[in-house]
Amino acid sequence: MGAPVAYFEIISGDAERARRFYSELFDWTADADPAMDGYAMVDTGNGDDAVGGGIGPASDDDGPGVRIYARVDDLDAYLAKAEKLGGTTIVPPMDLPGDSGRIALFLDPDGNKVGLWSSEITPGRLSPNLAGERSSSLSRTTNWPPARSPRRSTSPVRRSAST
Repeated sequence: MGAPVAYFEIISGDAERARRFYSELFDWTADADPAMDGYAMVDTGNGDDAVGGGIGPASDDDGPGVRIYARVDDLDAYLAKAEKLGGTTIVPPMDLPGDSGRIALFLDPDGNKVGLWSSEITPGRLSPNLAGERSSSLSRTTNWPPARSPRRSTSPVRRSAST
């Protein structure tokens, strides 16, 4: 069975324009959250089984583009496979808040950032800078609609991504 898309991100140099464009085009709801540096969680209006996403501002270390996160069962195995096929790991596996699972990022051979997500939880381990953060909408680990974006400035993904 293939790895399904679990989450998408649209990153823009003009995030407000992008939110307006995609909201009007697809009838999505995407309200920016100042607590997440203007990042907006997208509600496609298609129920709990729909793929979730977010629209946010580009930064100096993370330019505009579209990124998907594929749901996989073994982050390390998929990162190794990506590297064997010419990809490069840019964020090694890391825990998400609470029982939200883990993510990793790699560049494909064309330089596209691709995310991996797994519902696996590292026993007894929670990233220290995420300790105490609440993860209410992440309880459905089959579809990972995050309560907090992995791009949030307090997230290790934002700090660890050097490209």
